[in-house]
Amino acid sequence: MKRTSRAVFIIIALGFILSSQAFGFEPQTGPGLRGMCMNMPPAMNALHTPMVPPGVKLLTDCIQINVISSLTGLTQENVRQLLISSPPQAILDAYSIPNEAFRQEMDKAALKIVSQALASGMISKSQSEDINKKLSSKDLQPCNLKKVKN
Repeated sequence: MKRTSRAVFIIIALGFILSSQAFGFEPQTGPGLRGMCMNMPPAMNALHTPMVPPGVKLLTDCIQINVISSLTGLTQENVRQLLISSPPQAILDAYSIPNEAFRQEMDKAALKIVSQALASGMISKSQSEDINKKLSSKDLQPCNLKKVKN
């Protein structure tokens, strides 16, 4: 009787293992990690974009909401709702706001945050200069809007 129950248990266990592989379930790779596919950045035009730290992404999103709100006259909550269903470029186009005006406002807001961080002692003067130098370069501006060609 015990041999039969062990054999049934082994068959069921093998069935679970084989079915998880057949359905493509990925094994856990560590606590809180789901596998490599969850850690990959989104692709844009088949090119992978570099991973942005979550804090920087959150700060950029907040600056973006504030700037779009000030340029369009909408409340920040309305801008948040619009950004759920449409990209920033579509909102700017709907309100006839040129990209250059948006970019300049984003740069001003980013420089303001850097100067506030310097004044509060969160960053050093050399770090502030490095950030300002990176912000002034063309490729690393906080908002580098390009129309995506379909």
